[in-house]
Amino acid sequence: MKYSRAIALIKDKCKHSKLGKHIIISLRVRFLLEEFVAAAFASVNLDWREHVVIDNSLLRPTDLAVGRGNPAKAKNKLGWQAKYKMKDVVRMMVEAKQVD
Repeated sequence: MKYSRAIALIKDKCKHSKLGKHIIISLRVRFLLEEFVAAAFASVNLDWREHVVIDNSLLRPTDLAVGRGNPAKAKNKLGWQAKYKMKDVVRMMVEAKQVD
């Protein structure tokens, strides 16, 4: 199922309960922010290191460097399970933006 389907399921269930208040839609796989950025640039055949400058003085202790979620509640309560891998989702996001 797509993420939009998961959101629709949560919205529908929330009409009748507080079920969706803390449901996480994720792949349950750990990704570095660098991997996400690399995938986005790779989807347009670019090397992110040639286009991104990292200024460590701007990093905050609370900035998310690694992302991972537990989608167990979405699977158990909604029957939703991720259909795409992170790189696929990034590619689709970039492609959608290119259409705009």
